Amino acid sequence: MRLSASLIKKSLTTSIVSSLLLCNAAMAASHSEHTQHDAHEHGVARLTIATTDDGLEIGLESPAANLFGFEHLASTGEDHHTIHSAVETLKKGNEIFYATAAAVCTQSSVEVESAQVKAHDHEKHGDEDHDHGKHEEHADHDDHESGSTHNDVDVTWNFKCEKPSEIKRVDIRLFSTFPKGFETISVDWISADKAGNVDLSADGMVLLSQ
Repeated sequence: MRLSASLIKKSLTTSIVSSLLLCNAAMAASHSEHTQHDAHEHGVARLTIATTDDGLEIGLESPAANLFGFEHLASTGEDHHTIHSAVETLKKGNEIFYATAAAVCTQSSVEVESAQVKAHDHEKHGDEDHDHGKHEEHADHDDHESGSTHNDVDVTWNFKCEKPSEIKRVDIRLFSTFPKGFETISVDWISADKAGNVDLSADGMVLLSQ
């Protein structure tokens, strides 16, 4: 897991990046301390928050187990229901993240990427490949039983704000939204002229002006 380059490109101009290089020594040290989280570790996730010209872009990188409770491809109706329910919850970014009220932010898009979600959607829309899909799912289920299957989920939310300059903080509700999933979330944030990192172990507020 690593800080998405697209978040930086969209939120910062070349001049701002140059200034951040001068003031971000502390963040670099903190980021180095958290490299242990880059490995696939259940209960741990990384969140990136970046201000943009017209709002916010938030990215989540997480082991699938934190969100779905398992990491094999869906092989039962219950598995499919679990993935569908989690994805529908993730799509409601306005109920997971709350930016400063004065900024008046509304979610404009969301993208959920995962091998499990892709397979789930294929199963739902591709009945002609039913037999082939069952074979692949069975093989993957065997991998799961032997402990060799690992899958991640990447989610990107975009929010448009009427007053982007008023964004001073973001309240994060991932822990209460997925109460059995997360133990620690490492948050990297970038605003117009500052950046930082903070670890959360419960729902909390990330200040974008420290």
